[in-house]
Amino acid sequence: GPLAGGELKQGEGPELRELVMVCGRPIVIGVGAALVITLGTGLWRQHRATQEREAAALLDSGRPEQMQALLNQYPGTSTAPAAMLALARGEVGTGQYVAAEKRYAEVLARLPNHAMRPAAEINRALCHEAMGRTDEALTAVEAWLGVHTNDFLRPVALFAKARCVEQKGRYDDARALVARGILPRN
Repeated sequence: GPLAGGELKQGEGPELRELVMVCGRPIVIGVGAALVITLGTGLWRQHRATQEREAAALLDSGRPEQMQALLNQYPGTSTAPAAMLALARGEVGTGQYVAAEKRYAEVLARLPNHAMRPAAEINRALCHEAMGRTDEALTAVEAWLGVHTNDFLRPVALFAKARCVEQKGRYDDARALVARGILPRN
C-alpha cells in the first residue's frame, strides 16, 4: 500500500489506479446513496416533529373546530386519538349521542391497541345507553367489566350496568352494583 509519506512503492501505481478505476464509481454511488438516505431521514424526522408540535397546539386549544382541523390535517399524529375522544366527549355533552357513538367506533377501529381504548369502549356503551339501546349497552358494559378488572373507569362501568339493570326492573341488582361501585373492593 502507500507509504506514510503518500508515496507509492515501486509497481503499485498501476494496480492502485486500476482498483480506483474498477471500484471508484460504485464506491462514490454507495456513499452518495448513503448520504441521500441520511439526509432524507433527517428531513422526514424534522417534518414529523413539526407536525406533532402543530397538532399538539391545535389540541391544546380545546376548541372543537381546532380539534377537527387537527384530525383533517394531522390524522397520523400521536395527538389525533385524544382529539377524537375529546370531540366525542363534546358531542356527548351536547346530546349528540349518535355522532359520539360513531366517533368512538372510529377510535376503536383505527386504534386496536391504543391506551385510550378502554375509555372509548365504555363511552361507546354509555352512548348506547343514552340512545335507549339498553340491551346493547348492558352487553357492552358486561364485556368491558369482564376484561377490565382493575381499570380506573370500573366504577363508571358499574354505575352504567346498574342503570341498565334498573331499566330492566332488576332493582336489587342495581342497588348491589351501586354499592360495589362506591365501596372499596377488598
